[in-house]
Amino acid sequence: GSVAEALLPDGSRRMTGGWGWQIGDEGSGAWLGQQAMKLAHAAYDDRTEAGPLVQAVWRQAGSTREALLEFCAHAGQAGYAGLAPLVFEHEAADPAAARLLDEAARALEALAAAVHPTLPVVLAGSIALRLVGRFQPALLARRVEPR
Repeated sequence: GSVAEALLPDGSRRMTGGWGWQIGDEGSGAWLGQQAMKLAHAAYDDRTEAGPLVQAVWRQAGSTREALLEFCAHAGQAGYAGLAPLVFEHEAADPAAARLLDEAARALEALAAAVHPTLPVVLAGSIALRLVGRFQPALLARRVEPR
């Protein structure tokens, strides 16, 4: 999932995100997998190019309409998150994968900014840590290591 929580100077807590993979958790592994699957659907319909990422999704989830629908019907959070590594694997060769990773970084930055614009930020989770090179300097300047 994706969530940001701050312990504010007055001792109160504030949380943004954490709405669940079905409708939220932007920037998470499940979200990345859902976006990759949306690309696979669009490519199946000839609405976008079937680049390396889409080809990899088809290999993993199936390349027929029925197989894709079946995958989506039963994937759940873990199934979609299982597609996220494909996005990272194809980021160098596929502009669509690189765009998804940029979108994920922007989504996580937005969570951090919304929870508090200046407090230090601790990045946690495999996706956030793999996206470090895509974060804007403003967020990276706030980054601290967990204690």
